Amino acid sequence: DVRTTDLLNGSIYVAWSKPTDLDTIQDPPPYQYRLYHSQDGIAFNQIAVFNDLNDTIYIDTLINTVNFQWTYKVELYYLNQLYKLLHQHVGTWEVL
Repeated sequence: DVRTTDLLNGSIYVAWSKPTDLDTIQDPPPYQYRLYHSQDGIAFNQIAVFNDLNDTIYIDTLINTVNFQWTYKVELYYLNQLYKLLHQHVGTWEVL
């Protein structure tokens, strides 16, 4: 949800749900969320990393919420030698 509409100091509340179908035997912890945002829905930039499955809220700040529609992507990884992508979700927030 857009919290603040501004050319430079806009902010968007981003939240997602923990996966309900996570197989902790097949894909054991530790887990990591990676959060990305994009102005065009194509080129994403990583803006945050979370190492706790219960950490599912982020406030994106200092962004232009007047001229841009922001798209967010959340990826969930687990560590098995290297982090492996388990889930991905993409959503868009805009001022209506």
